[in-house]
Amino acid sequence: MQYKGFDLNVQFQCAFGGVFLKPSIQDIGFSNNLFVGRNGDLANRWRKPGDEAFTNVPGLEFGDNTSFYTSSARYRESDLLVRSRSNIKLQQVMLSYTIPATLLGKAGLKSLTVSALARNLGMIWAANKEKLDPDYLYTTGNNYQLPPLTNYSFRVALSF
Repeated sequence: MQYKGFDLNVQFQCAFGGVFLKPSIQDIGFSNNLFVGRNGDLANRWRKPGDEAFTNVPGLEFGDNTSFYTSSARYRESDLLVRSRSNIKLQQVMLSYTIPATLLGKAGLKSLTVSALARNLGMIWAANKEKLDPDYLYTTGNNYQLPPLTNYSFRVALSF
């Protein structure tokens, strides 16, 4: 979009369709030690009689002849964790101003344009209820990959 020497450029990235599995309970066993990922799902499991009517998250069972790995894996790979990949992200915004040639004659310049640019501005909308960005989730494990940092830059374009 252009107006009186100003030029605005906005870029979006859209993804519609597809699904992913939300990272969930992750168990990593080392001899007798067990580490469980901290994603919040376990906080939604039942804690008192009657809660089982309101949750699908399995309880953790420890001790001899227990099957913690089976119950957590069954939940981790269930359709309860399927989420939509559909989202819209604001990738880039650039605002430029071209100084009129009549003001540049005395400086010996043919053109002068000054621009400000912002990139990786984040997600505007996501179809999944947690607003997770499927592009920045590890495919295994319980860790989230950090999205690219928002960065800003300035540009001056001269023509003699």
